[in-house]
Amino acid sequence: MRVSHHETNVPHFQSGSISLLGVNDDGSLEVHYVDYGNKDRVNKAETRSIADKYLELPIQGVNCRMNRIDFTQSLKPADHENFCMMVLNQNFTAKFVEYSPSSDVWLVELLHKTGMLIRF
Repeated sequence: MRVSHHETNVPHFQSGSISLLGVNDDGSLEVHYVDYGNKDRVNKAETRSIADKYLELPIQGVNCRMNRIDFTQSLKPADHENFCMMVLNQNFTAKFVEYSPSSDVWLVELLHKTGMLIRF
């Protein structure tokens, strides 16, 4: 099943292949985003079908993660909050630094339009 999910108070779409895990008593959907790996509860009214013709398009994104962050350790809540404060509602350019073929992931750095490089 392919859907697009949009929360009215969040200015982005998360779209991708999902696996429907179930329907909750309140009518919300329990889904697993296969492309991203996360699970979520979404309001059915916030989902939209994607026309079959768009399913034939080549992949429009790449797997990436921020360079210089140790992903073997969980972020502390305070670090997560600080990162969110730096990047939410901002526009950045991703600078592709290095490709890791073993994990099929690009390491990127975020560059703000002011020239500031996000260091975390």
